[in-house]
Amino acid sequence: MHSINIVKEFPQIYHLEIKENNEKLMYDEAINQLTKNCDGIPLKDITSIKYFVNTWGLSSNNWFAENIIPKMTKLEKIDLSNTNNSKHRTDVGRGVQAILNATKGLKIKHVDISKNVMDGDGAKWLKDFIETTPTLKVLIAGSCKLQD
Repeated sequence: MHSINIVKEFPQIYHLEIKENNEKLMYDEAINQLTKNCDGIPLKDITSIKYFVNTWGLSSNNWFAENIIPKMTKLEKIDLSNTNNSKHRTDVGRGVQAILNATKGLKIKHVDISKNVMDGDGAKWLKDFIETTPTLKVLIAGSCKLQD
């Protein structure tokens, strides 16, 4: 089953969805699947993504952050919310952090990280992200258990 959907919703909105990692692939297998899912996608035109960060491991999330996000130069909207209510992964906060850190310099306007339990330093790196993303208009972070 192909796990990418590109939808041209309006003349300048291209949405990419990376489906959840239902097969629980890890390490090289997961990275190979993400690579396969992104092959042939015009990443430079993507303006909106949905990525189930909670279902992919930290190495996969780091790879996605380093190799895919920087190619999305028009990216404005990021949905990393746990809408499929997957079991909490202990490294999800670091995965979210890696992806958001990879957006530095992009004109991100909307971020949803809701329903992902963040690690103890989640509030700190989220504060740093907000301070370094002047274009941010909407941040949804409900049910994240952010600590002081």
